[in-house]
Amino acid sequence: MQDANPTVATPLNLMFAERKRSRLWHAAPFFVLALFYVDMWLPMVISMPVCYMAALVLIILAPNGRDKAVLAALCTALTVAVYIGSLTRPGVIPWVQIVTHCFAVSMLWVVTALEFRHRSAQKELRDSEERYRTLYHGTPSMYFSVDRGGLVHSVNDFGAAQLGYSPGELVGRSVFDIFHEDDRATVAAQFAQAFEYPGKLTQWEFRKLRKDGTLLWVREWVRIVKNDTGVLQALIVCEDVTERKQTEDALRQSERLANERLAQLKSVYASAPAALAFVDCDLRYVTVNDALAAINGRSPEEHIGKTIRELVPRLAATVEPRYRRAIETGQPVLDVEVRGHAPAKPDEYRYWVSSYYPVKDDTGRVLGVNVAVRDITQRKRSEQDALFMLDVGECIRLATEADELPWAVAVALGEHLNVDRAGFAEVDTDHDCFIVQRDYHRHARSLSGTYGLDLFGPDIVSEARAGWSVVVNDIATDQRTAAHPENYVKLGVSAYVVAPLLSNGRWTSSLIVASQRPREWRDSEVTLVMAVAERTWLAVERLRLDTALRQSEAQLRRLVAILEQTTDFVGTADTNARATYLNRAGRKMVGISESADITGTTIADFHPPWAARVVTEVAIPQAIARGLWRGETALLGGDGTEVRVSQLVLAHSNTAGKVEYLSTVARDITEHKQLEEALRDADRRKDEFLATLAHELRNPLALIRNVIDLLRHPGASPAEVQRSHRIVEKQIDYLTRMTDDLFDVSRITQEKIELQKERLELGEILRAAIDTCRTQIDEQNHKLWLDLKDAPVYIDGDKMRLTQVFMNLLHNAAKYTPRAGSIWINQQHHDGTVVVSVRDNGAGIPAQSLPHLFDMFYQVDRSHLQAEGGLGLGLTLVRRLVEMHGGSVDAKSDGINRGSEFIVRLPVLAQPCAPMPLPIPPANKIKLPQLGHRILIADDFPESATTLAKLLVESGNQVETANDGLEAVHVAERFHPDIAVLDIAMPRLNGYEAARRIRAQPWGKEMILIAFTGWGQSRDRDRSKEAGFDMHVTKPIKYDVLLQLLQKLSHERRDTSSAKSA
Repeated sequence: MQDANPTVATPLNLMFAERKRSRLWHAAPFFVLALFYVDMWLPMVISMPVCYMAALVLIILAPNGRDKAVLAALCTALTVAVYIGSLTRPGVIPWVQIVTHCFAVSMLWVVTALEFRHRSAQKELRDSEERYRTLYHGTPSMYFSVDRGGLVHSVNDFGAAQLGYSPGELVGRSVFDIFHEDDRATVAAQFAQAFEYPGKLTQWEFRKLRKDGTLLWVREWVRIVKNDTGVLQALIVCEDVTERKQTEDALRQSERLANERLAQLKSVYASAPAALAFVDCDLRYVTVNDALAAINGRSPEEHIGKTIRELVPRLAATVEPRYRRAIETGQPVLDVEVRGHAPAKPDEYRYWVSSYYPVKDDTGRVLGVNVAVRDITQRKRSEQDALFMLDVGECIRLATEADELPWAVAVALGEHLNVDRAGFAEVDTDHDCFIVQRDYHRHARSLSGTYGLDLFGPDIVSEARAGWSVVVNDIATDQRTAAHPENYVKLGVSAYVVAPLLSNGRWTSSLIVASQRPREWRDSEVTLVMAVAERTWLAVERLRLDTALRQSEAQLRRLVAILEQTTDFVGTADTNARATYLNRAGRKMVGISESADITGTTIADFHPPWAARVVTEVAIPQAIARGLWRGETALLGGDGTEVRVSQLVLAHSNTAGKVEYLSTVARDITEHKQLEEALRDADRRKDEFLATLAHELRNPLALIRNVIDLLRHPGASPAEVQRSHRIVEKQIDYLTRMTDDLFDVSRITQEKIELQKERLELGEILRAAIDTCRTQIDEQNHKLWLDLKDAPVYIDGDKMRLTQVFMNLLHNAAKYTPRAGSIWINQQHHDGTVVVSVRDNGAGIPAQSLPHLFDMFYQVDRSHLQAEGGLGLGLTLVRRLVEMHGGSVDAKSDGINRGSEFIVRLPVLAQPCAPMPLPIPPANKIKLPQLGHRILIADDFPESATTLAKLLVESGNQVETANDGLEAVHVAERFHPDIAVLDIAMPRLNGYEAARRIRAQPWGKEMILIAFTGWGQSRDRDRSKEAGFDMHVTKPIKYDVLLQLLQKLSHERRDTSSAKSA
């Protein structure tokens, strides 16, 4: 058992001693009276000393100077009385003795009565002073965090100040020490019981001691929760109710004095800060002060004589039973909480605490009820906000996903504030937009999406960029939004609060709460939104950093594993070029064992002297200045030989731009250097060969095409025509595609190709490619799906080249997919880029082939397929053409027989206002025209000229042929054709010169001249135009297309001639 505190024991001992002396003092008058009677029977010699001794004892026992003076006077009177009594013994002068005795007794009782009255007044004064010391003035709420043992873990500054302590003096101290000693046992019992019901809100009222010893009454709300470590702790919210106690005492006193001081009460009602009123037994207002009148939204005069139900019908059902109870029982009804919509502001929900005190007359009859109302809305809101922040903290503590936390908090905040919308938005100031991923929306559609910052207007954007909270109570009246209310109307927003969040001075995100109706946002609501925004976003950033850190660590582990497996020299060094890391392959290349310590080794030590100077004097300074250096150096092998390498040196900087370390990667290029020159020469010869081959193959292709078109007409058996057509046309398509690829690769390699860009609708390109490959797809009985999401999508490109890209991809998909396979074409639009995927379920691509798939002449091993191979140029051409359009192409495959997917990415243009052009119907659905013209065919390949002439004759034309340029001029002079189709590369006289000579003649000025050649580059077309040709056509061309072209040119020339005649 603990010893008593000596500082407490001494006052207690003094108090007990004082009580003993007080008892003796109170007994003193009776003792003196007894002596007075005794002295009547004792001789004077004895009675006088006895009286003197008794008086001396009583004076010593007197507690204070006043008592001593009174006692001295009394003893003097008694002494005189005793003396007179001694002179008048019995029988001598009895009346004098009687008078003396009466006088002494009267004096004794008068003095005693005066003393008792004095002591009672002193006691009342001490009681009054004690009650005054218990009053407490201050704010109503204090916050504590206490463990099960009652030790204070935390206390807010306000709570500590209210108790006269600093927070540090209370933390670690028992919470029971600050309660009144008479309440501590009860508090401890209820405190222990509260821990048996975690989560339950418990309420009590007790007295507390300040540091200076004064008392205050507090009402406490206690909830038991788990802290971050899972240990139960008590969260305590306290309200100073001392003032309420005083108010209650004042009202009780007013009840006793109601009839006499009614006029005084009216004055008190008018000036009191609390809401006060007096109603009679019919519940009609008799007196009401301004504060209560303001709550009801009426003037005090409007209340007098009106019933509660007449003035506040919405609250009548709640408060009338309390009035009736006070009237019927004659007992006060105290501290009743009332909640509801304020009569003065029907849209606002408020809280009050009301006490009802019956007023009685002298007979005990109830005259009416005094009511005291305190508005505790702010306190309740503060409590609710505090509990809400505790819930938010718990939500943040349990959160594991950065993307889910803002949504969960937004839902909780929206419901807590009773708003229509709430959500976090990430701000992209570079693109002047903000993105809402997910939002809370009540009775309204979600606003998830991307919006421009100009939606808010310049004033609000400026405030948000500066980090100021934005509060708009009504978009129609706020000067910042009144100019463009339609921006908000379409979103269903009439009032909102924006809490901007800045990172390093940059606006990165915001928490937005909004209402569909105008709303007067309270300062506490704005403060709460700001607090929730900051706390939540800090947690989101922390979760993202944690996730990024875990990913970074995993990536680092993978990177180290990769670096240890790579065959390249990989190392790192500090800014002084001292090595800090070298991978396994690097150690092997420079002859260092894997266990050797490289501390203190510089990068120069790994190179021969000349290469070391390049690295230290050139590579490292340039890498630090530019971030990267690339070049060829050499490493010093373990045997002293030089290993030629292609080396990359990189400088890695922190966020402040300061270089923290260097890294280098070096690859052995010894064999590469030996082969480089040979490959360069072979590449040069290859380009020449491809260009020549592409030109030389076009003449036989023209012959084959003419034969196919010839066989379409009557003359051969139907079976033969059909068989010949399939065989020859299939070979023609193959040879044509191969020739075009060879030619295009040659031009792209030499950078001589020029794109004829225009604004295109990508869906049209895809449909054109499908139409071109339709025959091949149908022959293989493939199924084709075309999915054009986000259509139409517009790009800036060369129509012919882009059609060629997707035609190549479709051709490969059809070619390397077994019969009755499936091909999918999908188009999607993502952030300014259109992504087109061509996927099949065919032969697939081996994993080892994927990195080389787009290399020139690369052939995938297709030995398991029956499909014929190619020259390996199609995908090279696809990649080059896509890159020339500013895009990229990738290939994916899960392996052999698992299908493949080619993904093309192209930049997107804004959509034009012009309507989409109508697609051109397939050629096989157009009826071939009958021209009836005079036509000259000139070609140094006689079979080609003869077959084409025969086709044109069968179409109703008059045709003559020539086999060189000079002959063509002579035939034209004699024949005067309407149309002349001339090859370019003819002997004796080329097509350009032949055209010039024809144009120089009067009969040749109006003649239609068509260059029909295997040369198809842009400079060839320019030369044709300069020579006087109307059109440049590249071999081969389908006959029906040629007829349409001739017909078109004839109509244009006829229209031109008619216009000139007019």
